[in-house]
Amino acid sequence: MDIYSTFQRLVAQNMERSLSTLNVPSRSDVLELSERLSSLEERLSSIESSINTLAEAVGHPRRLSSIESSINTLAEAVGHPSRPAAVTQLRPRRTRQPRSQPAGAK
Repeated sequence: MDIYSTFQRLVAQNMERSLSTLNVPSRSDVLELSERLSSLEERLSSIESSINTLAEAVGHPRRLSSIESSINTLAEAVGHPSRPAAVTQLRPRRTRQPRSQPAGAK
């Protein structure tokens, strides 16, 4: 039984090294990532809860809309647009030449 556990440990170590060499995550890497994701989800949930509590305390929906309208009114009064100007999308440079058409085709 001792020989089997030693053999199993050596196989696991070699598999870990082989997967690392091939840049493939091992079981322990996936478990570690899973734990980190769970931790992040808990922290994010806590932050969302705090934000919701704070928003309810200050009357977020009505107060925010009145603040936005005040900012827009002030922006118009000083001559600044309330919304940023639309950015035109630039086309990428052509990397291929168009196909040449046969002499008789139009």
